[in-house]
Amino acid sequence: MNLLEAKRYEHQEAEARWSQFWDELGIYKYDPNSTKPLFSVDTPPPYASAAHLHVGHAMSYSQAEILVRQKRMSGFNCYYPMGFDDNGLPTERYVEKKYNIDKSKITRPDFVELCIKETKEVAESYRRFWRMLGISVDWSLEYNTIGKGPTKVAQSSFLDLVKKGLVGRKKDPIMWDISMQTALAQADIEAIERNGMLNDVAFTAVEGGQELVISTTRPELIPACVALFCHPEDERFQSLLGKKAKVPLFGYEVPILADESVEKDFGTGLMMVCTFGDPEDIAKWKKYKLMSRVVLNEKGILNRLAGEFEGQHVTKARAAILAKLEETGALKGQKQTLQRVSVSERSGTPVEYIPHLQWFIDLIDHKEAFLDRANELNWFPEYFQKRYDHWVEGLKWDWCISRQRFYGVPIPVWYCNDCAYVHYAEPGELPVDPTAQGPALESCPVCGSGSFRPEEDVFDTWMTSSLTPQINAGMALNDKGQWEAERPGLFPMSIRVQGFEIIRTWAFYTVAKSHFHANSLPWKDIVVSGWGLDQAGHKISKSKGNYQDPAEIVQKFSADALRYWSALGTLGNDLRYNEIEVKNGQKLLNKLYNSVRFLSQSVGEGFKPGWDEAGLMPVDRWLLGACDQVVQSAGKHFETYDYSNALRLVERFFWDSYCDNYLEMIKFRLWNNPETDQSYSEAQIQAGKAVAIEVLYTLVKLFAPILPFVTEHIYQGFFKETVGGPESIHVAAWPQKSGKGYSEVDLAQGDAVAEVLSLIRKAKIESQIGIATKVERVELSAPAQTLVLARAFEVEIASAVRATKLTLTEGPLSATVTATPKA
Repeated sequence: MNLLEAKRYEHQEAEARWSQFWDELGIYKYDPNSTKPLFSVDTPPPYASAAHLHVGHAMSYSQAEILVRQKRMSGFNCYYPMGFDDNGLPTERYVEKKYNIDKSKITRPDFVELCIKETKEVAESYRRFWRMLGISVDWSLEYNTIGKGPTKVAQSSFLDLVKKGLVGRKKDPIMWDISMQTALAQADIEAIERNGMLNDVAFTAVEGGQELVISTTRPELIPACVALFCHPEDERFQSLLGKKAKVPLFGYEVPILADESVEKDFGTGLMMVCTFGDPEDIAKWKKYKLMSRVVLNEKGILNRLAGEFEGQHVTKARAAILAKLEETGALKGQKQTLQRVSVSERSGTPVEYIPHLQWFIDLIDHKEAFLDRANELNWFPEYFQKRYDHWVEGLKWDWCISRQRFYGVPIPVWYCNDCAYVHYAEPGELPVDPTAQGPALESCPVCGSGSFRPEEDVFDTWMTSSLTPQINAGMALNDKGQWEAERPGLFPMSIRVQGFEIIRTWAFYTVAKSHFHANSLPWKDIVVSGWGLDQAGHKISKSKGNYQDPAEIVQKFSADALRYWSALGTLGNDLRYNEIEVKNGQKLLNKLYNSVRFLSQSVGEGFKPGWDEAGLMPVDRWLLGACDQVVQSAGKHFETYDYSNALRLVERFFWDSYCDNYLEMIKFRLWNNPETDQSYSEAQIQAGKAVAIEVLYTLVKLFAPILPFVTEHIYQGFFKETVGGPESIHVAAWPQKSGKGYSEVDLAQGDAVAEVLSLIRKAKIESQIGIATKVERVELSAPAQTLVLARAFEVEIASAVRATKLTLTEGPLSATVTATPKA
């Protein structure tokens, strides 16, 4: 079958053909026995919690995959897996919304079964799209974070941290999501700004009865007040220090204390401390050993300590308490204020702080070590290390790893019902689900009881996702409690690719875990991508109505065209979706296809590559030298994962130097049918054909990581037979500089000719003559140096601009075109 028979590249047929071809050939498979250098990729496992992907996903995954393809062509044995993050809050929320589920009315096994069903369906839709996009992962390496292997790794991590004294269980005020009714880690929250109301509320001094006005945005927590604070140097309150104030509406007394953290100029200068409104409340509660009056439960409902407001939701109670304060005269004033509020990243609900028994990993005591690890990493781009550093420096909480949910990796723990004994699973038992099986002991070693209850909480999803390097290496604790890997050469991995928004979670937690478990980095390099945005520069989401199905874009314009747009985005920066650029990508595919098609029709049967140096003309030496420069520069760009500038460089050379200039200058030599009086020797004709083919083949290989389908198509249709090569272009050798040492004169001549051609074409346009239209005469004036260089290309210039006669004279650079007289 002639793959180049069609006049236009038919992307749908080609993409289906080559996708199947790659699968059947297995060219993307990792070879554990290979002697090639290893390039292992820690791929971001997408949440399998929504049956849609948008162009932002296509962008970020394409950018990473381009790097892998280039490494594969550079002779590396690539370990490139795909995972699916299918456990935890995102999946539960997706299932709850889709089925409108009240978790209090469904059994845990039934809910988990629904989650598994949905994640399998979502994962399959993702697989179809990744294949459609040409993502060259080894699908035999696929994993899911709820699977037995990853569960064993996560539970091994937990037991190892317990052994090292880095994890423990305690009851402490924690960040809590009242809508999802689960604990949150610091990385699960984000700060937003919103308009709020600052309320001035009058307390009463027990001695003297004077009004003590505080300012608060949370009047619903007045029944949780445990102290009033002022600054120790605030003279207004010096006489009250150590005394007590009466809480409005509720009538109990609280101490009046001083602390340097209180801002004298905020509100009235008096601060109400509650249990608990924010981290400041928690800090002062601990520092001064204050009493506890916790009024909110896990659902955000006020309890009996709130008196007549018992049973009200926090939002309703806010309005009710304000109304009562106003009725009693205790509300002294109100004013609008801009609040900075911590909300759950997943639900958008304001975070509450509720005492709860949870499991924590010690982070705060290791901040310096985490910063040192970041300095050991190679960051691409470098400036993203600052985001990591700022996050670590700003850590205020240890990592709460337990979640009050159904669908997640079980915590491998049982509790004795008759004493405080905690039983941990043995490494050889992993993976285990304590809710489905009992502990491997008959009685409690402390009290002798045979009654145990399982830990019902599950791990935070990042507890597993932070172990993707270990999951890929198959690392887990063996029966002796030591780390052992099924694929030991994979850890640490070569590279992590990820988005900037999860530096504080995925990147940080992975670094922390590798530091704790292996005293090493998880990977050598970290490559950070930006977001794919809509055309207006907004984040893409279905709720905003700016979602566009990338599969439809692929069907319409081709996978390569969408990948082309993706590769225009510079590393780490956001990229707006632009259909014009996708269409430009489509034009590039067609130009590549047509250029190869032109050569295939020009060289004739029996062509053999190679040339006699004597047959090379100046234009050939210029192109070969310029191509060497492109190869060298593109290689340097890829060394720093700069696919975008590599694309721009190669594309510009292809369009300008190769197509517009070189092919136009030599096409009549290829046919030995010049429109001028020039005749060519067989050696010159062979050299022209061979150089044109060699350089275009080099360019096709340079384009291959970015445009995998069209490059495979034209390779199989022409280059494989004509030049000879491996079974696929994607295992062909990455181009290297030839080392033939073409002179500066060769390159300077070519540059001068390019300038001359541009000038003449401009003159034709100004004379309203088509670029491809034959003309009677072109008169070129040029400075002496340019003229000398251009004379070596006189015939080629005339050929390229379709001029019957070309006159060269010395003078200022200019061109005059005389049209061919009409018959």
